[in-house]
Amino acid sequence: MAFAIENNNIVLDNSSGANIPGTPSAGQTVLYPKADKLLYYKDDAGVESEIIRLAQFDKSLTAAGYQVLPSGLIIQWCTSASTAITGGANTDITTTLPIAFPTAGLFSVCNIQAIGNITANVSSTNANAITTTTVTGQVHTTTTQNLTLRYIAIGH
Repeated sequence: MAFAIENNNIVLDNSSGANIPGTPSAGQTVLYPKADKLLYYKDDAGVESEIIRLAQFDKSLTAAGYQVLPSGLIIQWCTSASTAITGGANTDITTTLPIAFPTAGLFSVCNIQAIGNITANVSSTNANAITTTTVTGQVHTTTTQNLTLRYIAIGH
């Protein structure tokens, strides 16, 4: 294994896959590349671990997007279609999330996207109103109008 400093970066070359270090001294950690082109570290107990890969931070930074964290937690945001709301009634507005949560939707909140002169009250969504693929917000208005909701959802 060889290393060099180029443009203030440490360059490690272990293309042969040889020279995997032994257990470091007490209180030390060793960083090294392997033939799979990933960077690893080994602690003073001899435990080898892969360093976080950037692919674990999958994302879509669009109007309906998401951020996947290395822990598996996913944060998503989206906007519902404009929906006709009848005055004096509670109306559920369900919207499909940008990606499905692999295991469960945990929490979501919503608010009204301001469109003109709105006279509505919105209640936040609750745990019963989120699935792995959808979020639902409930709207109560005093007049009949079209509304759009914006959501933030958290799941894994």
